[in-house]
Amino acid sequence: MSQQIGGALVASGHSMRLKRHAGGALRRLPLFIIVAGALWLGLWVRVHGALHYPFNADEIVVIQNGVRDMYGIGPDRHLGTNWATLVFGVPLRNSHSLAPLWWWLQAGTRFISPANETLIFRVLPVALGVLGVALFYRVAAPVLGGLVAALLTGLLSTNDVFVYVSSKSQFFDLLPFVLVMLMARPLLMPAAAARDYWIAALATTAAFATSLVRAMVLTAGVALAGAMAVYWAAPRLPAMRAVARQTGRILLALLPVALWWAGAEWFFQHNPVRVYDLGYYGNFWDALLALLGYGPRPYPQPFLTGPGYWAFLVYTHADLYPAFTFAALPILFGCALATVRLLRGPGARAPFYVYLLLSIGLPLAAQAAKGLDAARLHMVYLFSAYLAAGLWLEWLLQPASQRMRALGTLTLLATGSFTYSMLGWQDWPGTWTLPGRSGTLLLLATVVAAGLYWRAAAAMRPWAVSPLLGAALLLSLVRGPLQWGMFAYEEPGSVNPHRREIEQQLHPLHALPPFATPASAMYAGSVALRGYTLLQTPASLQLDTTWQAADAELGALAFVNRALDTRWGLQLGAPYHLFVHLVAADGQLAAGNDALALNPAGAAMDKWLPGEVAQQRFELDVRGLPPGRYRLGTGVYNYATGARLPVAARGTAPDSAGWLLLQEVQLP
Repeated sequence: MSQQIGGALVASGHSMRLKRHAGGALRRLPLFIIVAGALWLGLWVRVHGALHYPFNADEIVVIQNGVRDMYGIGPDRHLGTNWATLVFGVPLRNSHSLAPLWWWLQAGTRFISPANETLIFRVLPVALGVLGVALFYRVAAPVLGGLVAALLTGLLSTNDVFVYVSSKSQFFDLLPFVLVMLMARPLLMPAAAARDYWIAALATTAAFATSLVRAMVLTAGVALAGAMAVYWAAPRLPAMRAVARQTGRILLALLPVALWWAGAEWFFQHNPVRVYDLGYYGNFWDALLALLGYGPRPYPQPFLTGPGYWAFLVYTHADLYPAFTFAALPILFGCALATVRLLRGPGARAPFYVYLLLSIGLPLAAQAAKGLDAARLHMVYLFSAYLAAGLWLEWLLQPASQRMRALGTLTLLATGSFTYSMLGWQDWPGTWTLPGRSGTLLLLATVVAAGLYWRAAAAMRPWAVSPLLGAALLLSLVRGPLQWGMFAYEEPGSVNPHRREIEQQLHPLHALPPFATPASAMYAGSVALRGYTLLQTPASLQLDTTWQAADAELGALAFVNRALDTRWGLQLGAPYHLFVHLVAADGQLAAGNDALALNPAGAAMDKWLPGEVAQQRFELDVRGLPPGRYRLGTGVYNYATGARLPVAARGTAPDSAGWLLLQEVQLP
């Protein structure tokens, strides 16, 4: 009997464990879906971009020429193809990295398929991009929790969209992004093993072998955060021993890179070396000082000067990564949280907070103070910027007092409002427009998210935050990168062939083209003739007309239309035609022409939005007409019914005949 009872208890316990396991798996299912979707998106975006988009102009210079020099077939092959040139000369003269690893890796991949360079040069960026997404989740999950890490991983995957739309696949910034996570991981983990420290040491070496300036910034952030962790450690002696051991590991791993530096200095002293666009230098360290903005010939900074806040705005709103359009304030909130928690006293997460602030602050301070090229540094703090945004999300999802809940509600409202404002800029800081229906939906999502967050229990807060995050992310991807204009220090218009076409559809400028004769005529209060240009020849009259759907003339409805992308108040319910008539002195029609009114996108008038501009050219054959004075007029009519729209010109009452006199014409 006892055996039966015992067996039943064992079976019951086993059954309970299975149920708990099943319940835990069920709770983890949404998390699994988010992470799997993020990885799939990152993979698909990069592979699709690599397969379907051609090289950019600078890719041919930066990648193809440099790698071909490695094989002695590039444009600089006349400078030599001996071993010293291949090991030192080619990496030095083809980039600002002052390091060889990326060039050796790309040369190795070209060896696999030299006839297919367009794809083969993208193998490394695609692989590193997907590896970075997966590794980011692995590093962030123990620090911020699975849900926050999954959300951030989704944002990181969408960051690949810039690579997708512009094929800027030569960015070796992806390698430092992967390396910095490995370097900082021992600082962020609750408990790191010896293996993690060795991996960090090897990652440090790889960073210096990839880009010297970036590696200096990466290492400075990790080293200073480690020093602060030692300062706060109790007891301090074991922490100092751990730092000493890690320093020894890094120095040992750096020996091969140090040998390359010594060889590069020897190459400088025995050869004239041009370091990309920096110019010629007599030794290795002079080129490094120039990159840092020092020395007799510092790196030229044609587009990087600006006020101190410029650095923060550049990397949040326009760091070549559209998913960050709405992340500026979350990053700022995360940095503020880290600062407040450090001021309250060091705790177990102090190294994480210090590293976050230093790794973001160092490159931004350098840019604000020296005007250093942020394009050379943005991947350095991309990892930390995501962690800062994640710190804000983690804080929002934690149980909190009523005062903290009110503060969290305010941060949600501020984030949504900031995103709405940023999405409306076309030419910073001169032109701002209402972002339209999508922007209005974002404001509604912001209000809903803030209201739910204020009212919801702690377990429901992820659902309360999700409307804002989802709407802001989607809008940032669809509209964010299209609204940089002059705000971004390096907007992607020159490398993204689709950007301006999409921008014109989302935020048409509605600029009037030049014309010789202005006009002020409104048809049915809905479409206006703004001006025209008449070209007369002995055989014909060529009339170029400019039309615009009413906007400000609609009064209060104009604001509604701009906020919702609607066309309320426009009495343009049919695909109207335009006509031009040349009338003789006796009132008889001498010549005429008409055409369907179409905007540049080919849409008829019943699809025009308020303020939309269209041009229409008419040709009138005047051969055979007797000499004399004629009247040239135009109008708008419904082709199906023949009814004309009434016209009012220069403040006059509407004319039901719908015929507007433009000018008189003398035929010889």
